[in-house]
Amino acid sequence: MRRTVIVIVLAFAAVVATSGLTQGQQVGPQPVSVAALGDVAATSRSSEVLNLIPTLGTAATFVVGDLSYGPTGQEQAWCDFVTARVGAGYPFELLAGNHEMNGQNGHINDFSACLPNQLPGLIGTYGRQYFVDVPRNAPSVRFVMISPNLAYPDGTWSYAKGTARYQWTANAIDGARAAGIPWVVVGMHYPCLSMGGYGCAAGADITHLMVDKRVDIVLNGHEHGYQRTKQLAHGPGCAAVPIGVFASDCVVDADDTLTAGAGTVFATIGTGGVSLRDINVSDPEAPYFRAWSGANIEPTHGLLQLSATADALAAQFRAAGTGTFRDSFTITRVDAPPDTSAPTAPGTPSATVSGSTVTLAWPAASDDVGVTGYRVYRGSSATFTVGQGELRGSVGGGTRTFDDQAVPAGTHYYRVLAVDGAGNAGPLSEAVAADVAAVNPDQVVTVASVADTWVNSTATTATAGSSWVFRAKGGSSPQVPYLRFVLPTPPPGTSLAGARLQLRTSSNSWSGSGAQYDIRLVSDNAWQEGTMTWTNRPAVSGTVLGSVPGGTSVVQTVEVPLTVQQLPGAGGAVSMALTSDSTDNVEMQTKESPSGKPTLVLTYR
Repeated sequence: MRRTVIVIVLAFAAVVATSGLTQGQQVGPQPVSVAALGDVAATSRSSEVLNLIPTLGTAATFVVGDLSYGPTGQEQAWCDFVTARVGAGYPFELLAGNHEMNGQNGHINDFSACLPNQLPGLIGTYGRQYFVDVPRNAPSVRFVMISPNLAYPDGTWSYAKGTARYQWTANAIDGARAAGIPWVVVGMHYPCLSMGGYGCAAGADITHLMVDKRVDIVLNGHEHGYQRTKQLAHGPGCAAVPIGVFASDCVVDADDTLTAGAGTVFATIGTGGVSLRDINVSDPEAPYFRAWSGANIEPTHGLLQLSATADALAAQFRAAGTGTFRDSFTITRVDAPPDTSAPTAPGTPSATVSGSTVTLAWPAASDDVGVTGYRVYRGSSATFTVGQGELRGSVGGGTRTFDDQAVPAGTHYYRVLAVDGAGNAGPLSEAVAADVAAVNPDQVVTVASVADTWVNSTATTATAGSSWVFRAKGGSSPQVPYLRFVLPTPPPGTSLAGARLQLRTSSNSWSGSGAQYDIRLVSDNAWQEGTMTWTNRPAVSGTVLGSVPGGTSVVQTVEVPLTVQQLPGAGGAVSMALTSDSTDNVEMQTKESPSGKPTLVLTYR
């Protein structure tokens, strides 16, 4: 059955909307308060800091890395420790640090699973690289969370100038400005400027980008203490903030009352509960800083509370326990004379449907100062108000198209709210209809391995293609299993949307392992299981498709999600190998085994 979708469009210029908005009404970013901290652990000090959060009435807490400091495999226990203090369902938003980037003290994927994102509208990869606007429908702040120079299992994430991640960060910042969001706060675990024991671990390029873009506040962890810079900016006499030396021309404001858009404040907040470290007041970068606390100077654990309105961003260090250190600063927006004229309505939009995606397009609206964006809402009737609708997304003022994806079958109605830079709301456009048909359900196909074997560095000419088991081990005498699958041609009208590798440990008492094993892509598919040896084995690439988690036991089925972008989506052979740095070996069953054969479970959509 075919159904009708009607779309209504409004022009807007800022990322703002409130319930019950009426035509021509002025709207603006809504006040919000959040907390931020880093380097938490699970100590009595950690408990004091976490117990502080429910007393502040914050909408969320952002953590800038170094979470449990506990053993790998105990991620859930730490999540329970946090939840018992902040409350179940509270947005305790994670970002990885160096202690959970590669399993030193847990894995960020496992922490993200037990403390998942609770904020609507998050864009990116939660726990690693993402941004989110708070509050969702009328945001005052965009939080951009990134991972410069963290060494994840798939390699070190570079944010050097010219890299994709550098550009992603720049776009996220620019997108917030274009959408009229008043404040941008960036979080990253590693700092660059410091009065502690580390150098510029984040990298100079991403640090200079923060200052170039005049990000309002940059939050860091890693250093176990609190350090807050003066407001820094590039300009005459300061082409780029020098690292390792002080340049007074890079300081635009040295007090606690700052002006929005004048520069950037860097705040290291590694005070979440782990033991504090000394502050070095003789550090050559010390003159950049306005306030500090560490093991040797007013030792205090706590968090930084950020309170945002359209016109001010106030930061206050909240001490936990008996700590005596205090710090606060406020960034205030100095506005031009008020603009009270609303934009006009855009022209009647068009709507095109492809599968479950509705593509909208509309003629431009106009404004005496300028339309800076459009925002699309979806509701259940043609006359719904903005407060009754669901925000679907926004585009800048220079873009007049929008894709609403994964639209369920049925009749839906859309409106795009238009406001200018001052928050003046324009009138609604006319409605447009679209027809969305039901989407076919997922099709799941299971394929078994067509070849599997393992090679042993201590028996370089041995073959194991007929073995019922394969073994994997790292260290100085590694053993590496290889598997090959042949993916089918996708069913008509579908593409590969998901893949899970199923393996089963053997019945031998040593088959389980406490170590994580990475599943890596092998580009050579010509190897033969009956003749492969350590000497003629194909090379293993650095591309990680997924990881077998540590903690496997005897006769256990393990299911590992794989990155489908690296698989032959159109069908064909794919080879992979299991590798690890650990000497704690794992033993799995092969296709020759009566049960527990390696299989790929493929989802086509």
